[in-house]
Amino acid sequence: MKPDSIQRKMVQMTMGRTFKDLSRSEKEQGLDFIEQLPIHYVDIYGQVGLKELKSAIFKSYKQFGIDFVVLDHLHFFLKYSGDQERQAIDQALRDIKSWAMQLNIHIFLIVHPTKLTYDNKVVHLNDLKGSSGLKQIPDNVLSLWRPRGEDDLKKPQNEIILYILKVRDDSGDEGKVILTFDKRSQSYSDSGHGLAKTAERSWHNGYDQ
Repeated sequence: MKPDSIQRKMVQMTMGRTFKDLSRSEKEQGLDFIEQLPIHYVDIYGQVGLKELKSAIFKSYKQFGIDFVVLDHLHFFLKYSGDQERQAIDQALRDIKSWAMQLNIHIFLIVHPTKLTYDNKVVHLNDLKGSSGLKQIPDNVLSLWRPRGEDDLKKPQNEIILYILKVRDDSGDEGKVILTFDKRSQSYSDSGHGLAKTAERSWHNGYDQ
């Protein structure tokens, strides 16, 4: 996504309604708020090498003092041929983690799963595409799952399960959190303890636990 598309989503999140339903003054109000936030973009679409990526992160750290980086997604930064995918992934993960440790920042890396064995399957550690390093090198691994109706898998529900599959630090715990997705504002909220129990039971029929 280009920065203007991301900003439209952020305006929706700020104003709480779909972008097309906002008046011009509301759009400007939302954009004014977003422009005050310390958010910066690397405005490149397509494949970017690790060398260029490192340069952008280190320059942004020095110039803007960034402390959180989102990389979407892993395979945009890899260059390999033939059967070298695993080695390329492992090297990329080691490089990215070393940048995080060197700058003392957080890096959130998005990774796609392999082809799943059936529709609507929960993504586990072994489903990550390409290398065992994807579950060994990161400090934390999260998986989002959006359950879909049994009658029509193309109609996702509004509830989302965030699985915490790996936590390296002793202060954290593995487990899952139930979230509610609001399409109008493109945002997530905590479903609450009581609702989470009820919703979770309704998903157990035929789905991964």
